Amino acid sequence: TQCVSMSGAGANVLMSGAVSCKNVTGGYYGACVLYSGSDSNITATGNTSCEDMWAQGDGACIQVEGWTSLLALFGTTRCVRSRSDRTGGCIFVDGTSSNASVGGEIVCKDTYGSRGGGCASMWVRGMSVAINSHIIARNSGARDGGVLLVDAALNSSVTIGGVLNVSETHVNTTGGAVFVTLGERARVTLASNISAENVSASGSGGLLYVTDGQSPFYHWYQFTTEATFNMYGHIDARNVSAGHDGSLLAVHMVRNTSRFASHFGGSVRARGVVARSGAVSMVFGQNTSHVHIVMNGSVEISDANGTEGSAGIDVRLGRVGSGTNKSVVLQGVVLRNMQSSGRESAGGGVSIWCENDTSSVVSCSGGASNCSSGPSVLDGQGQCGSVLERVVIEGSAAGRGGGIALRGGSHTLRDVVVRGGRAADVGGAVYLWGVLQAVCVNCTITNSTSASG
Repeated sequence: TQCVSMSGAGANVLMSGAVSCKNVTGGYYGACVLYSGSDSNITATGNTSCEDMWAQGDGACIQVEGWTSLLALFGTTRCVRSRSDRTGGCIFVDGTSSNASVGGEIVCKDTYGSRGGGCASMWVRGMSVAINSHIIARNSGARDGGVLLVDAALNSSVTIGGVLNVSETHVNTTGGAVFVTLGERARVTLASNISAENVSASGSGGLLYVTDGQSPFYHWYQFTTEATFNMYGHIDARNVSAGHDGSLLAVHMVRNTSRFASHFGGSVRARGVVARSGAVSMVFGQNTSHVHIVMNGSVEISDANGTEGSAGIDVRLGRVGSGTNKSVVLQGVVLRNMQSSGRESAGGGVSIWCENDTSSVVSCSGGASNCSSGPSVLDGQGQCGSVLERVVIEGSAAGRGGGIALRGGSHTLRDVVVRGGRAADVGGAVYLWGVLQAVCVNCTITNSTSASG
């Protein structure tokens, strides 16, 4: 650091005064303040202000790091025009086998993290981290994670609460506001109340991006086993976009992921979102197994646009082999005016794709009279499917399946409503391709049309 360094081994460190740094350049870790300790208790309660900062390493203003330590960062942190050549345009948290708490207010304006975390970043190994800050970010940017980057390695637990207000933020690749990488047995919970406007990513995850791929800290997780990502709180988003998939949320687990679970129990209100496919995009690679997704919060998305897949919720569960179990549950979701313009797009509102878990048996009953079915493809030995319950889709369109597209697997639709579905090709309301079974119970389909049947 260039200004203040407080560190210790087996020590108690308390910083209660205010720190102000301006026009500081060249610091490698925490250009203004570095708090570091092993087997220590480190607490910072004063306010920190950084303006016109540049760090060659991580944390253009503050770095907090510890090994088997207790770390606490409170007070107000304000960063204006601060830049890191690595991660954390304002704050960087780094630790192993420690407990960290971050509170207070964090204000980031015109901040940038070259590798990720335009406002804040963390790389944690075997740590428990709790963030309960009010984060205000405007015109923050990065390669990944325009506001916050979380790399949760082996046995780490990260809980992000508080409030996140983000606007006028863009990233060059993924995670317009938040980027999360999951390692083995990592648990990340996003419980913030998020307000986002004019946020975008050139790649996937216009607002949020979750992956098991390469860490921004230049290492790979060869296996991601028993990882969880849960999202609660409330999201209010307008004019959020992604150049690729998932204008609001992209969960892309593309490597050797097994026993992955995710629960989306919060509320979402989103309007005017744009991506190649999916306001919500979930993609699981061919080596993933035992995947369970539940979305049962209060979700309302309107005026979404895409060109491939579904404009609404697009889930691609990947290949299903022997002993594999993959499932998706959607409950209480309302999707209005989902427009997927590509002729090869499928499922204007919802698309679920189970690759290889298919058969020649197709059943479509209980009122789903406007279904179109295609031939079966490969016959798998695993289990894959979905449950859609109390799902309402209105005024949506796609090339095939104006409302819903189901490919492969076994699916149950209960109390599902599709109104005004439109297909440029087939299946105005529902499109089935090679499914093992599709059962509709108390489904209502009205005013749906297709060009070819």
